[in-house]
Amino acid sequence: MKINDCDSFYLSRNLIMEHPQTISLLISFLSFDRAGEVLIYLPEGLQAEVILRIACMGQLSGRKINGLEFVVEILKLIDKTSELNVMNRVDEKNPEV
Repeated sequence: MKINDCDSFYLSRNLIMEHPQTISLLISFLSFDRAGEVLIYLPEGLQAEVILRIACMGQLSGRKINGLEFVVEILKLIDKTSELNVMNRVDEKNPEV
């Protein structure tokens, strides 16, 4: 079974106890829509930690984009309320991002 084939809720529940850097790395291998789905199932504080870590990644393995571009793409796909919540928490933690 490929990671993109896993149920988003199931995947998020299994990742929840992992370090944010580990979650970020795994999410970076998902499709944009699947990454957004997994992200919204994570607790809000953890969402911001994961987004910050992805945004700081350079070129993503197997992709022609960097981490910040990946974040932009997944934030476009989640609902606006979740997007605002994530960005507000990111802003609290690191206003430069």
